[in-house]
Amino acid sequence: MIISQVAKAQEHLEPVNGYLTSYNFQNESYSLKRVHLLDGYDDHPLARVFVLASFSPEKVISVDKVKDTYVISSRTFTRQLETIKQNKNAKVERIESKKEIDKKLAILLGEIFFRVINETKYPKVEYRIINGEEAMLVGRHGFDGETYIFSTFQNGFGTRAGQIWSPDSGTAMAELVAFSVEMEQVATGAKSESELLKIAEKYYSKVKK
Repeated sequence: MIISQVAKAQEHLEPVNGYLTSYNFQNESYSLKRVHLLDGYDDHPLARVFVLASFSPEKVISVDKVKDTYVISSRTFTRQLETIKQNKNAKVERIESKKEIDKKLAILLGEIFFRVINETKYPKVEYRIINGEEAMLVGRHGFDGETYIFSTFQNGFGTRAGQIWSPDSGTAMAELVAFSVEMEQVATGAKSESELLKIAEKYYSKVKK
């Protein structure tokens, strides 16, 4: 049996292994990422995105309720967190931005994430004959790209999450990744809250169908 990868259109998220959305600390590298990415965050995000790149610093974009306010924030680092594992004396600085946003926008972002994540599916396994042997063709992954992990916490459902690896341009998941960039731009001040609200309302009209 040959196990191979096949490139297919990415129209939904795939299940996540849980190392950034649960209390799984068994893997040292994943535990390291969780500790530094989530330091100071609670476990009940309205909307949260982790970006794990092959050669760039990790990143988290998050929408959270903080006491009686709602905050959108982004966090990244000057170097990959793996550097700390390789050299405990390595200097890795945190780069953070945050902005208080209106409750309406925060709730809308949470609802968008919930609806998109609700469509999460395992990649379909296809069977083909390659070079005279039966082959299992599974989802796309690689060594040079980014893994995007989307999560949300909703009362009555708990934490839900899904992931996608470097989606192709023009797919539904590429649109989701682009939307997360719009969110980040509000946190950093590159885009206004009103601009994001308009984009989010338009995007929500698509994902709620």
